[in-house]
Amino acid sequence: EIPAAVYSGAPEFEDYDRVVSDHEAGAYQLTKFLLAKRRQRIFNVWPQGTQGYWYAPRCAGYERAMCEAGLEPLPTIEVPAQPEVIETKEEFDALARSWCGALVTCIHDVQPMDAVLLPSDGFTSTLAATLRLFRLEPGRDVLLAGYDNYWTEMPNRKFDEALPNVSVDKRNHLIGEELVRLLFNRAQETLPPQPQLRTVEPELVVVES
Repeated sequence: EIPAAVYSGAPEFEDYDRVVSDHEAGAYQLTKFLLAKRRQRIFNVWPQGTQGYWYAPRCAGYERAMCEAGLEPLPTIEVPAQPEVIETKEEFDALARSWCGALVTCIHDVQPMDAVLLPSDGFTSTLAATLRLFRLEPGRDVLLAGYDNYWTEMPNRKFDEALPNVSVDKRNHLIGEELVRLLFNRAQETLPPQPQLRTVEPELVVVES
């Protein structure tokens, strides 16, 4: 009988009052930014086997922005998973080389990629190092869109200094406030009996300037 509020969009929490970040809106904002920069060959790059609840809405936001621009959404590029911790430059370089096979076709296409949407800011360094192997300049030849707005603290930045051109801040402080508000409303019995779902729209953060 103790009220609980959960921050998650995962289906196993559907019986609880929940707050989620609007991942569709975040991907939509990022794609619109890249389109405004005259980029049209925009790819999502995700680790193989990604199954998080945020994946589908992120793809939906990207596809909506592309379709609104009259462009066909491009298939997601799956790259080898990135370890949570990379200790050495040798490990980092090996990971970048392993991504080359997944990217080579769209880089050497007649219409090559010119922008990438990444799962989070922490993938920027690896993608940048991979692009350099193809003699491309990250952030110029190919624009990089991160996520989560922690680009100042990217752990792999010591291996490659590239920054994302743009990111998204989920505004976790607002999510926290909404969680507390939702919890109090449930405790005060001011909510309908069915579980409530509330979303918080993220904020676009332009890094390149």
